[in-house]
Amino acid sequence: MKILAIILILTASAMISQAYVKQIKHRSRAIRQCVDLIENIKIFIEYKCVDTEEIFCEVCDIKKYDLLVFINEIKDGLKDYRNTVKKVFSESNLPSYFDSEDKENLKGFFSALGTSDISGQLENCKLYINLFQKKYLMLESVEKSKCKSASTLAYGVGIIISIIVI
Repeated sequence: MKILAIILILTASAMISQAYVKQIKHRSRAIRQCVDLIENIKIFIEYKCVDTEEIFCEVCDIKKYDLLVFINEIKDGLKDYRNTVKKVFSESNLPSYFDSEDKENLKGFFSALGTSDISGQLENCKLYINLFQKKYLMLESVEKSKCKSASTLAYGVGIIISIIVI
């Protein structure tokens, strides 16, 4: 009976640890996808000279943006683009791995998209690429340290509880 309890405790601690690590990795991956998305939009503006509608048609077909579910919502509301952007980023329907700063940055980028000439658009892209790149680098270092420590801590707590049960 005690062996079963120990196995259950260790399994529960491993599952909690894995859920925490998964959330951290999703956050880091989502910010990396933001960087990639803005870089792709910059390429569409700079080299293909396409408008906002064509940009969204192109980027929504790219499968590597699986965590950026909001781009499909924006694409669907292109007829009323400004209100759609406000709605998408003001509601709390964005995934939890985006914090308020991320939401504000995304809203700022998409609000400015299509509002100036090509050089202004490119500067806007560069600004937000830099902002998200800095955030990604910071999250990457946090991910490395927290993921290792979370797993170690969870297993340690599981072992301690198992010893107490014995």
